[in-house]
Order: sequence, then C-alpha cells, then structure tokens
Amino acid sequence: EKILIEKLMGKSLDDLYCGKKEPVKVKVIDIIENKEIGIFESKRQTSRAMQEKFSVKASNPVIEVRLTGKITTPYKGRFMFYYADEEVTE
Repeated sequence: EKILIEKLMGKSLDDLYCGKKEPVKVKVIDIIENKEIGIFESKRQTSRAMQEKFSVKASNPVIEVRLTGKITTPYKGRFMFYYADEEVTE
C-alpha cells in the first residue's frame, strides 16, 4: 500500500510528511550581518540551504530546538531560526 501511494504521489511518504505534521516554514537570520538569509519551506530545505550557502551542517534537531526556544543562542554564533510567520523582535 505504501509503495502504491508513493508511486501515485510521485514522492516518498517521508518526503511528504517526515513522519510528523506538515512541514514548518523556517526563517533564517544572520545576526552578525543583521540580515535575513531566507524563508524555507521545511527544516530539511533549511538544512540543505545552510550546507550549500555556508558549509554549515544545521541538522533538523539543531533547527527544531531553536524554533521551540529550548536553545536561545545563535547556531555557530551567527544564525537564528524562527517560524516564518513569527515576528522577530531582536
């Protein structure tokens, strides 16, 4: 059943749902240069973009703990991750 659904959708179920709720849009801010890096469609896409643009491995858990506020320090002393619809007051 899973294979049939994946063929019909053209994507794997992991890509569609990542075993969780729908993807979360993520805004990345470079606090050193005080500019927005971009808004990405998912944590996975954010992770890929950080690797490609800055050679920084920001994994899904790294992004998640900053989105939820469990860790409030910038990643690598430079990057902060916010929900795309969240107002940034810093």
